[in-house]
Formats: sequence, C-alpha cells, structure tokens
Amino acid sequence: MTEEITSLSRSMYRSFREQQMPLIYDPEEFRKFCISAGAPSIFDNVIAAVTTSRKSTKRIEKTKKIAVNVIYQLCFANSQLNNGMQKDHCKYLMLKNLNKEALDTEHYLGNSCSSRTAYYMRKNIDRLHEEKIDKAIDKAIEGKYLVVCIIDDFHCIHSLRRPTDEKTSNEKHICTIVIKTFPKIPAIPIPSDIENLHNPNGISQDICASIICCPGSMHTLSMSFASAMPAWTKSKLFDPENERRRLRIYEYASSQNTRDMRGMENLHLLQMKELPLKSLENFRTALNWIT
Repeated sequence: MTEEITSLSRSMYRSFREQQMPLIYDPEEFRKFCISAGAPSIFDNVIAAVTTSRKSTKRIEKTKKIAVNVIYQLCFANSQLNNGMQKDHCKYLMLKNLNKEALDTEHYLGNSCSSRTAYYMRKNIDRLHEEKIDKAIDKAIEGKYLVVCIIDDFHCIHSLRRPTDEKTSNEKHICTIVIKTFPKIPAIPIPSDIENLHNPNGISQDICASIICCPGSMHTLSMSFASAMPAWTKSKLFDPENERRRLRIYEYASSQNTRDMRGMENLHLLQMKELPLKSLENFRTALNWIT
C-alpha cells in the first residue's frame, strides 16, 4: 500500500499540478487513473475494507465516492503538493463564509488547504475573473458584436412568523450588474447625428403630458396592444391565440433564439453589492461601479 500511494502521489503531481489536468471525481474513472498510475489495487482494497454484503447497491455507489475522497487525502498526507481536492473543498467552504480558524482546522484534518493558501487562491480568482472580463470585452470590440449590460436588483426578504416589533421583515436589496456578449449579433453602429439622440435639457414633463393627453394620443391609448399593431406584424409576430396558449402552459422559452438569449453562456458578473435601486442616485452609483 505504501508503494502504491507513493506511485499515485507522483502521478497526481504530474497530471494535476504540472499538466493542469482537471481532478477526477468519478469513481470508475478514478479507479482507471489509479491503475494507470501504478496503484492497481488501492481503490479496490479501500472499497473492500468498508463494504459488506449487507450494503445495498445505492450505498455501495456512495461508498465508492467516499473511497475517492479517502485516497485523495492519503496522497495529500504523503505530499501536500497534491492538494487539488483540498483546494476545491476550500472554495466551497469560502462560499459558506468559513473563518480563518475553521479553515485551518479543516486543513489539520486533511480536508482543506490552509487559510493562507485560501487567501492567495481568492486573490488569484479575483485577478483571473477581471482578466476574463477584459478579454471578453476586447474580443467583442475587435469582432464588433453586441455587448449587453444589465443592472438589476435582487430582494432577499426573511419574514418573521410572530413579529415582536413594528418591523415585520429584514429585507436586503442586492444590486447585480452583468454583461453578456453575443458573437452572432453585430453591434449597433453609432449614428452620425448621435448628439441629436438625447435632449441635453432632459425630459420635459409638461411636453410629455400635453402629448399623452391630447385627443389623438388618448384614442391610441384606448386601443389594445394587438389592435394597434400593423397587420404584417400581427400576422408574422403576434397571434393572440398562440400567446394565450403560451401563457397558459408556460412556454416562455420554446424558441432556440429565446433559449440562447436566456442562457448563461458568455455571461459575466461585474458587480454584486447591497444597494436598493429605488432612486436616480442609486442608479448613478451602479453606473459608477461599471465605469
């Protein structure tokens, strides 16, 4: 067993650290890796040591996953350079806001890397994330395709079943800013008269009210959305019966274009902070985060 752990540790170092191969967590694939690394019996021996005939098939499959974890820990004990699984577990623990003392305790047990390694790992993740976003934007500029930036808010409300004071909930308003690139959609060209697109004096409430409340506008507002659309638009893009059916059976993303738009591919998180988007100043703050 000592010889097999030594051989497996060397192979893990070459594969996962030098060649940067992804870690193997699938039990059958990991068993094949052990055999190819010169440790043909270690996986089966660990399984045999903790498996009896009383265990069900489902329990045995779970035991195989535990065996993968045990062997990774044995190789980590042999050489702390084989800490791939410990790093992955440390990332999970960081997401759960585990403090420095708890991370070091997990490190002493062989389950995680040290808090010092976690600190540098977090800094490296931040740096790589920023570089990834910069490359995505540079690639979109070079290819002249569409980039969409979305500012949205997320409300996390925890209600109390038996309020003890006037405040019945503890809500948090989180502002999320994401960008998504669309390589198949060309960017919107800048018009030559861009200075005429926006009124430097802002929006006049009086002019808006006079336009909306005039007889011609009121007649248009009294019409339904479908009846106000041109005939060619209704025939090609809008069918009231199909829309009612779609709402009834919840087919919101039936077309491939809609699925592509709503997919997480090419989506990048720019910022996520606690901020209510309830005023102009809030949106200015969010825009400052982007720029």
